Amino acid sequence: MASVAALAGLLYITVIRSVAASGSLRAHGGVLAVHAAAAEPPAPAALVVAAHATVEGVALRAAAVPPRGALARPAAGMSHQASALQHDAGANLKKQSPGVSSSEQGDSHRTAMTARATKSGEVAAGWGYQAYRSLLMKTLQHSLYGTVVSLILVVICTYLYARWKVDPAELNEVDTMRANEELNNGKWRYGLFQCFQDPKMLCFACFCPAIRWGDTMRMAGLIGFWSAVSMFAICYYLAGVTLGITLVFILALTTMRRQELRTMFGLPAGGFKSHAEDCFTYMCCMWCAIVQEARQLDEAYAARHDILHKIPHLVLRAQT
Repeated sequence: MASVAALAGLLYITVIRSVAASGSLRAHGGVLAVHAAAAEPPAPAALVVAAHATVEGVALRAAAVPPRGALARPAAGMSHQASALQHDAGANLKKQSPGVSSSEQGDSHRTAMTARATKSGEVAAGWGYQAYRSLLMKTLQHSLYGTVVSLILVVICTYLYARWKVDPAELNEVDTMRANEELNNGKWRYGLFQCFQDPKMLCFACFCPAIRWGDTMRMAGLIGFWSAVSMFAICYYLAGVTLGITLVFILALTTMRRQELRTMFGLPAGGFKSHAEDCFTYMCCMWCAIVQEARQLDEAYAARHDILHKIPHLVLRAQT
């Protein structure tokens, strides 16, 4: 009986320490159940410890009821055991993180969680950047294909235009005098929104603005036909690839050349107001401005205006 009680007491101390370290104990082939009140000393009743274990298929049950004298054990013994358990738990904690207090461990845990959340956010941000970059590359690739196809079509249309386009024929004497008076009155010969009076030229300016603007520059003696068409078309159709940056170059180029046309026909030019007017005209209604300039030059050619003697004559195509 005494040996059984000693065995039960040794098993009790072992189980308590194991529970304090890990909270549970699992053995191969069996379950060890322990019921103990560690918060306060045991009630003045019999202390019962039951242990169930399976060792090589043999069930072993041990139960110990301490004698009456054991009930009178001083509370200091239980306090000593509790202190020993706390000491073992503190030792295990110090082994895991020596020299670190509980508050510091809490701060370290919060820091680790924050770092993990930050890393997750960075991963999500990285995924968003990669998705945006992939979409942008696909969009730019498709825009580049469209630009190449558009430039090929422009080259074909420019060649056909230069082959068959004929400058305006000379007017009769009465119409010539009236046209010259209209061209010399210090205003544009046609209003900006009178472009609808010439639907054919308006449609051409909408679908092929580079060609119509290039021919106007050629007629004014400012830029060669192919050079003007090339500059306008490349910047115009590369806008999708360059995210619209080349449109700024077109705006600056057309505004500068429109100022030169103003000077050529004696219109107000050179001031801030005229620059702003021309810039906003091309920014808001480019096709109307192209038609207005084209009709101005066509009228000057038909009326044999005096400016034709002051500008270089640039041919549209080589003479055969």
